[in-house]
Amino acid sequence: MSTEKNSNKQASFGKLFGSAKKSSKGKSSSGRNSEEDIRKLTRTELLELLIDETKEADRLRAENERLSEELQKCHDDLDRVASFEAVIARLESIVNGK
Repeated sequence: MSTEKNSNKQASFGKLFGSAKKSSKGKSSSGRNSEEDIRKLTRTELLELLIDETKEADRLRAENERLSEELQKCHDDLDRVASFEAVIARLESIVNGK
């Protein structure tokens, strides 16, 4: 399956799924059409969409983990800088005789 075709399916699936979710409270004719459209997708198409969504979720989790590690490094650097500044201030006070 080509990437473009798969992207189009994902986009249409997102629209269909969103419409079907919204219509579950009050069944409108468009909601029923969306549910019917979802039902028309083959199992293979649904599995492909699920796999793509899972890959995207995994990618986002990995990116979140990477950003969390970067944030922790920034916190560590900030703590280190604050400690250095405290040491420098203490040394200056000693040198200045305060």
